[in-house]
Amino acid sequence: MSLFVLKLIALVTMTIDHVGRFFFADQIEPILVGRLAFPIFAWGIANGYHHTKHVRTYMTRLMIFAIISQIPFTLTYLALLYPPTVLNIFFTLFLGLCAIILYERVPQRWLAWLGVIALAILATAIPTDYGGYGVLLVLVFHMTYGKPWRMLGFQSLLWAVLFIFGQLVLLTPLRDVAIANYIPQTITLQIVALFSVGLISLYNGAQGIKMKWLFYWYYPLHLFVLLFIAFVLL
Repeated sequence: MSLFVLKLIALVTMTIDHVGRFFFADQIEPILVGRLAFPIFAWGIANGYHHTKHVRTYMTRLMIFAIISQIPFTLTYLALLYPPTVLNIFFTLFLGLCAIILYERVPQRWLAWLGVIALAILATAIPTDYGGYGVLLVLVFHMTYGKPWRMLGFQSLLWAVLFIFGQLVLLTPLRDVAIANYIPQTITLQIVALFSVGLISLYNGAQGIKMKWLFYWYYPLHLFVLLFIAFVLL
């Protein structure tokens, strides 16, 4: 399976998720399908780091599209009555790439991990979409690159830690906040993301069709389209 096909699967499953949230809010199936998308995107960052010759350009591109995507992302959160203070997934992927760079380029391992933990805490505190879990998942895919069983094991461990965190949230004063009630359900459904490893393991090293910019522009544009359909056409 080529990189193009994997990214296309991620776009399709993400779109199914978002269409479900807009137009079929009472159905859980689209959300379950959508859980496959982010792990593939996270793996894509690790894969990109392994193949890019210009890491700074890669980082700049992610940040540019993070900024571009924030307007439709915020409007989407407001439309769906979620707390509008979350930063979009490009910010998470950017911080995940930063975590890889720290892990690879800081000679003192303890200092590298300290930086990674700081990035995960930052992503959770801001918060970004998927928060610290998303940042660490990018790094997990980098550390286990090309090793599907290790990839599955570490991703399962990360999910277990996330699940425990979600349960602890219920024991805090945040349990009465809307996002706190949303977190535990989302974390439970996230176990479906483990099946993404099966798809990623089929990667054959081929790039496939070269449509790099499609995968960057699709994210903000499809959110605008969904907003237009929901509030203008319907």
